[in-house]
Amino acid sequence: MQARHVNQRAVSSTSTSQVLPSCAGRVALWRGLTSQGRQAYEKGHDVRARQLYEEAMSEAEEVFSTATQTSNPEAVRLAPLLYCISCHNIVELARRQNDAETVGIFLYRAFSRLVSMAESEQTALELRSRCALHLNVAAGALVRYFEQQGMSQAARVHSERVNAAIAAVHRLEQAANEI
Repeated sequence: MQARHVNQRAVSSTSTSQVLPSCAGRVALWRGLTSQGRQAYEKGHDVRARQLYEEAMSEAEEVFSTATQTSNPEAVRLAPLLYCISCHNIVELARRQNDAETVGIFLYRAFSRLVSMAESEQTALELRSRCALHLNVAAGALVRYFEQQGMSQAARVHSERVNAAIAAVHRLEQAANEI
């Protein structure tokens, strides 16, 4: 992992594709880190699992950056999924540790990233659509969390926001199909 950090800090006239891993490389790294994290989780090695899950989250964030900056089809297709899985892996670990605050933070992170991308007019329609596709799951988990915490107003507000974002994306998809 040391080489990855050095590469990210490299400043030269070399093109970015020669310095940073490709999208496929990041996805492969994400898969490996997630798998190792799951193994650590299953063995009860929570500290190691959290470290690996956070490293996987960093890779998912990089794939998301690629999706937003380049519209790379693989990144667009996978970024919302990888990001949500990463958040929910940390949520699962936090639940086992009875850490409700961390549960709420990472449920909100998944929701927030997806809904803001789905709502953003600066985001390509394909990425907005992929975010909307995964938004129901992320929002459902967050709404259940709010309800369990006795925060029914927050649950209602976030449900309404999700419904509006998904409806807007569907209208845009229909309009694009009519052209």
